[in-house]
Amino acid sequence: MSTQSTLPALIAVCLSCFALTASAAPPGAVRPRLKSGDSGDSVRILQLLVSETRSGNGPRIGSDGAFGPQTKSALQAFQRAAKVDLSGEATPRTWRALLRASKRGLLGRIDPTSPVGAERYRLKTKGPKDVAIHLLPPIEVAPGRRAQPLLFLGKLAIDADGDGDAWKSDPWGQAETSLQWGGGRSLNPTKTPFFVLPIGFDKAYPGVKLGDLGAVIYRGKIAFAIFGDRGPGTKIGEGSIALAKELGINADPRTGGASEGVLWIVFPSSGNRRPLANDVIVRRGRELFAAAGGRLPRR
Repeated sequence: MSTQSTLPALIAVCLSCFALTASAAPPGAVRPRLKSGDSGDSVRILQLLVSETRSGNGPRIGSDGAFGPQTKSALQAFQRAAKVDLSGEATPRTWRALLRASKRGLLGRIDPTSPVGAERYRLKTKGPKDVAIHLLPPIEVAPGRRAQPLLFLGKLAIDADGDGDAWKSDPWGQAETSLQWGGGRSLNPTKTPFFVLPIGFDKAYPGVKLGDLGAVIYRGKIAFAIFGDRGPGTKIGEGSIALAKELGINADPRTGGASEGVLWIVFPSSGNRRPLANDVIVRRGRELFAAAGGRLPRR
């Protein structure tokens, strides 16, 4: 084939690649100017940062993704304390102040607004519903192995599946978890802090495997957990009874959980597809969280 006939084809391929890249950019990958009435993932991130970096008398707000009166009031309290404009809007100056303040909290150098990369993960629901998955800068997750941690915001539903009797209190409970000890014994949800990802998530993100580690943040508390179970493809954000208790969340399988405001960080390729003792989960989780830029609380 001649160079003349090849060049237009190459240009077409390059343009199509650019179009795919551009269309993949989700809300939350930038720091847009936000005001009352706005909604979406960028608002959830704003609410999380405002809540985690609030001033001493500032209100802690949820992360429902709707910029309402409570969000405006909390944002103004932060702006007053940070001595930036009191507009009650997320201006560029306010975003910068929030990120500076967040470095003193658990997030440390982790920037959920970073444009390093982000994608949408579509849940298998009847209506259109997807979740923004933020790709953090690559870190070493194991000797000689690097991967990009995945960050997303959502809820924490209680998973009572596994060894023991807890599953019996859940109408949809079962006595098995996807990750099991030798001999086929499942994880115990009352003893092991584990998280659940929807069936198919590890196909969308091939680096994610059972046994990988994660960090979960809720209202100023952090817990470390292991990817221990697969759940329905209709929802994302589930954790064991033990994980919920560590975060101060109501752990009752029927009435517990947190409907919003939970920040999840998954470290792909950080495990070996086998369960780990709780002390190892915590130790490795702390190492990975620190490597990603997180600020570890004192023990």
